[in-house]
Amino acid sequence: MPRPRKPAKDWSANSTNSLIPDDFITATNDPILPAQISTSSYQAESAMLRGDAKIEEEVEGAEGGRYVRFPGVPGLEFIFDEPDGEASSVQFTVDVPEKAWYTLDFRYANGSNDDAHRNMLVDGEDIPGILTFPNLFSGESWGSSLDRLELTAGRHRITLTNDLGDEAAGATENDPEILLDQLQVTRGTTPSDNTNARSLLMNNSDNMVAITEAALLFAMDIEAFGPSLAQLRHASNWNVDQIDYGTMWFRDVTEGAEPKTFAPYFDSTHYYDEHGIVHVDYGDYLPTGEALPISISREYAMVPNQPLLVERWTLQNQNDVGSPLIEWDVMNALRLNPQMTEEAVWDERRESWIARLDQGEGLDPLYLAFGSYQETTRQGAGPDGEDVRGDGLLPFDGDPGEGGGQGVVGGFEGNGDVGGDARRGTGQGLTLAMETESVNLEAQRPIELFYYYTLADSLEQLDANIASALNPQGTTTPGSPTFWFSRTEALWDARLSAALDIPGVEPEETVEGRQAVALPGEMLREIDDPALETGYLRSLVSILQSQQPEFGSFVAATNPAYEFKVWPRDSAATAIALDGAGLHDDAERYWKWMASVEEDGDDPQFPNGSFATNYSFWEPNQLIPFVQPEWDAQGLFLIGVYRHHQVLIAAGKTEQAEAFVNDPTIREAVVDSAQFIATRIEDSGFGPHDFSIWEEIDLYNPFTQVTYAQGLNAASLLAGEIGRPDLADSWAEGARTIREAILRPITAEEPGLWNEEEGYLIRGITPDGQLNLTLDNSANLAIVTGLLDADDPRARAMIENTLATSPTDDYGIPRYIGDTFYNASPFSPGGAYESRVESPVWPQMTSYVGLAKEFTDETDWTQGSLGWTIGMYGDGFTAPGEGVDWSTREPLPSTMVEPVTAGWYVQNLLNYTNQFDPRMPSDVFTAAEVVV
Repeated sequence: MPRPRKPAKDWSANSTNSLIPDDFITATNDPILPAQISTSSYQAESAMLRGDAKIEEEVEGAEGGRYVRFPGVPGLEFIFDEPDGEASSVQFTVDVPEKAWYTLDFRYANGSNDDAHRNMLVDGEDIPGILTFPNLFSGESWGSSLDRLELTAGRHRITLTNDLGDEAAGATENDPEILLDQLQVTRGTTPSDNTNARSLLMNNSDNMVAITEAALLFAMDIEAFGPSLAQLRHASNWNVDQIDYGTMWFRDVTEGAEPKTFAPYFDSTHYYDEHGIVHVDYGDYLPTGEALPISISREYAMVPNQPLLVERWTLQNQNDVGSPLIEWDVMNALRLNPQMTEEAVWDERRESWIARLDQGEGLDPLYLAFGSYQETTRQGAGPDGEDVRGDGLLPFDGDPGEGGGQGVVGGFEGNGDVGGDARRGTGQGLTLAMETESVNLEAQRPIELFYYYTLADSLEQLDANIASALNPQGTTTPGSPTFWFSRTEALWDARLSAALDIPGVEPEETVEGRQAVALPGEMLREIDDPALETGYLRSLVSILQSQQPEFGSFVAATNPAYEFKVWPRDSAATAIALDGAGLHDDAERYWKWMASVEEDGDDPQFPNGSFATNYSFWEPNQLIPFVQPEWDAQGLFLIGVYRHHQVLIAAGKTEQAEAFVNDPTIREAVVDSAQFIATRIEDSGFGPHDFSIWEEIDLYNPFTQVTYAQGLNAASLLAGEIGRPDLADSWAEGARTIREAILRPITAEEPGLWNEEEGYLIRGITPDGQLNLTLDNSANLAIVTGLLDADDPRARAMIENTLATSPTDDYGIPRYIGDTFYNASPFSPGGAYESRVESPVWPQMTSYVGLAKEFTDETDWTQGSLGWTIGMYGDGFTAPGEGVDWSTREPLPSTMVEPVTAGWYVQNLLNYTNQFDPRMPSDVFTAAEVVV
């Protein structure tokens, strides 16, 4: 049962009681900039200080020359220990002009070897969780730590304290001091600056998929290597990754300095932009923790409808203008699949390696080209060297880039010369490398290096691919490789021009040609935070980049910890979001794939009309063993097909709508899925029990039962369109029967799922009739789909009880109280304790409530939920995975990016702007309304 509702800690409310202690040493904190403009700055030395926090001016780089030395946690030895001695704090008084989300940017220095942590209070009230100030490895390096708050108009007190109390998850013994320079408050939300996606997919909408990965993929990962191009696959053999890695080594050969090699062991940030480009920004060098004087970034253009991946490396000397030149040698290396036999030759005229890739017995070979757009100094083919990837085990024992040895990579690491054969190579796991010597890096002057990758199923096609890659416009003088970046951006802009625009403030970068269109009878509601639209566009890009280019399915998560599976249930919700956003062709590809994999009953585990829980992303119809049965996909398929047909008609695409419902595969799949549900309704009125949605307990659970009822509702509305009007009445009756069972009280002779005493749908009933009284927030799907009207007192009670489960009393909603999956469970994709606390919050659950609140015109809450969700996105607006650790207010990276989480944000945003409504028609239910 839900716990009693605690009094809300309203961070947006002005405090009237003074909690300022007598021993604060200053009493003024006027902003540098007027509160009316978008950003205001507040100096730490003008804040109210307590304890041992003190003003200094010894370290250079602080704004105004002064800063506050802010002590660490005194005497902390174990997590949750209380500090010995008096706490220190810094309190800012800020003024904001209106109620909104605001980004707090704390400028600080941390030269210790550990991250620092501070607790934050707003108007004297503790915000659950702690704020992290990452190690900057130098006491004279200044960085930023961001947080987000929803504040009302007026004056607020923002206090940082080293008294972590029971918020200390993640703090270490003697948590270090920081130098605190200033606080900047900017209107609008912003994503995390500490967490980002560790792996991203990209596809060319045709026959190629590539995956880029960070050095470490999740919190418990101990084998570092990267960032790298980790996978490259082709439609002729999707099941085989053609490479092991593709990445660059750097060697500092500046005159007068000891040569030093930097191997691929870097921290990094991965994200999509609005134009389909994948960005990888390098961070600190992990073996030494140092920030190099050269910034490194890598961008990928996976060209739509071209078998071509182009990468741009940008190196920039960050030292002040006039500083001495830095000289680097660089080596770009591509290791092929170590399980396959390869042959490679160097094409000197085209500065490219050409490789034949054996695919195994009975399969034709593939052909690969890996080339440079600039002249290279030397090349090598052969084994990469001993333990090139194996040296990256954490903690590092020395620098794995030092020493060198044999092989292509080992030679470069040892003496700066690529090893191997300069002209050809044969063997398994060949490494192909190109070295460019003496890259002169003048201060503040960027240097760009371009390379390309292409795959083909014949030498003739590969030759044509190379010709196009090097000379895209077919002129006598080859064009610049920047053509392919411009081309990719233009094609993505054209693709996204079909998506609905978000009315209101525009982000810095947007896509031309999109229009905002209100639902019939509605008026557009504008947003005033450009971050919401940036998140929307990048959510759409992340969804489309995660779609199988040949089949149309969606990978469950882009991180390999999730093993590149497809959940038909989650993918269906994702496709509904695409339809809602106006990307109908992309959604239709998914609905056709789903229809094509519907089970035909040959396997007794999967009756005719059902779906397996998991399918492979790399095969059109390959089941992956997992928790079975989960029968929610049948109903969501029916809902999705109905909605797709309706949005096509609403968009004036009547011919496409007719062709879609007349597709024999679609028609058969609709009938079979509907019949699967309708013919299995039990005497209790429920459809079949299953393990959905969380794959933990076999139950008659609300989530699946809602999909049954609304799926049959959708099928009854489609019956005439698919030529089966004879089944419409039986499907409608089945929908009513299941709805009645869902809403029947648990105290009835034949128990239903409605807990009338507490006011919520219980988690479910076991097959032997035992009640599970847990409040599971996935049950709010009943409101989201319109099975239960949002204005119904039962719906309002459900939402109120859902809000009571929030561990932070704000917008963060868990699956249920006591959820330990990302905490103590060994089955968590990122390993046990990826979340430091129980009941991590799920943005998907927040979106459910945001939709329900908008239905009842509680739009302030919905607007707040959108800002909160973007605050839980990763750096670069990468959509989060399933969960968020509320103790750190950071997304859990092991399932980032999760397309379905992005899809639910899209649905919540478009519903808020009155351009989309996820509810199904209710006529079939209102004709025989259940009275409880």
